[in-house]
Amino acid sequence: MVVTPVGMALAAHGALDTSRWVILGDAADRIGSTLQIIAGALLLLLVSALAGFTPIATVLAGLVWGVLPGLIYFVSPESTWRLVGDLPLMTDELHIALNAWITSGFTFVLGLLLVGAGVAGTLRRR
Repeated sequence: MVVTPVGMALAAHGALDTSRWVILGDAADRIGSTLQIIAGALLLLLVSALAGFTPIATVLAGLVWGVLPGLIYFVSPESTWRLVGDLPLMTDELHIALNAWITSGFTFVLGLLLVGAGVAGTLRRR
């Protein structure tokens, strides 16, 4: 389940860096941000693929790292920044990137997709 926040953080940070492409042009780190997005997407693919082995892990990852932060934002937007800021071992830039993803609804959608993958894995086993 630790892979989910790492994948989300990598992809979110890479997406934040892509906004600098417009401002900095060729001086921007396009390769680094692209690799972060790809690495984050591959980690999230790994989490969804785990539904074939242990669907509950995929469902829990989707609920804890996607649906729950999205619902907290919907109910109490002002506490989202504080909760994201309390995540350990992350730079301020990563906190900003994750907060942007939560406020845009991306983590909620991603969480629902992971929950769906877990449910599909459960139904497939029956």
